[in-house]
Amino acid sequence: MFRLFKIGKVSFLITFVFVLTNAFNFATSGLFESYLSSGALDFFAGSSYWKAITYLFLQPDIGSMFLTLFTFMLVSPFLENLLSSKYFAKLIFVFSIFQGIAVPLFFFLTKQYDVNISGADGLAIFVITLFSLLNPGYSVSLGRFKIKTGLLTVTTIMTWLLVKVPAIMIGDWSVLLPVLAFTCLGFIAGVASYIVLKEDEKKENIKIDFDELDILLPKAEELKPALISKEMHHAKEYDNDSYSIEFTNNPSEDEESLNMILDKINDYGKESLSREELNFLEEYSTHL
Repeated sequence: MFRLFKIGKVSFLITFVFVLTNAFNFATSGLFESYLSSGALDFFAGSSYWKAITYLFLQPDIGSMFLTLFTFMLVSPFLENLLSSKYFAKLIFVFSIFQGIAVPLFFFLTKQYDVNISGADGLAIFVITLFSLLNPGYSVSLGRFKIKTGLLTVTTIMTWLLVKVPAIMIGDWSVLLPVLAFTCLGFIAGVASYIVLKEDEKKENIKIDFDELDILLPKAEELKPALISKEMHHAKEYDNDSYSIEFTNNPSEDEESLNMILDKINDYGKESLSREELNFLEEYSTHL
């Protein structure tokens, strides 16, 4: 189960930029739209390269606003906590550059020059896809509620699409085409990133077979009475300690808990482990 202590720095920054940009755009009756929105000709024919990134900050409709804010306020902090802020920031930056080139190029090659490109739908779909693939079967804590990853993803996407239905029903391709392009690009990039992360994890992880873990302890009669008394005292402290060990899927936290348990096995044997600690080892081993 994830434990969200605070919103991630990258997630907070992205959310802040989105809110600030769209608030100014609304207050100025769409002044930012002409500067931040992009089109195929703006980028490839007009040499407005900076628009390849800035159009991500402006939301074209309420559906894009909902998807972006929901993703970066409630979903991306969990992914950032899992990957680390530094790695998460790199992924967001690389995908933003990739999307900023790929989407205008697509409409330029299909000669859809009049399509207005704006919104971070693709970026949000990328984050949701990667989050869902890395955390199947887990739950996300939203206040007092715990929602399964799959349900959260399906609900988010369906709500976003329902808001887009009016544009789809009237056949407004200038709105529908960017949505399809963003969705496909974000989903494919999310799957590709997941495959790369899993391959790196296989190379870096050291496999531990807990069933074959064999730690030799000296026999009691070989120890001095004072040492035996000291060990019994420490064992009692372990029993009385009320610390909580729970598998979080956070590499740094889980590694710290694992080291604590391994130290306990080394000192007192595997039989000294509590049910909570045994459950942690079982859960940890299944995610290696």
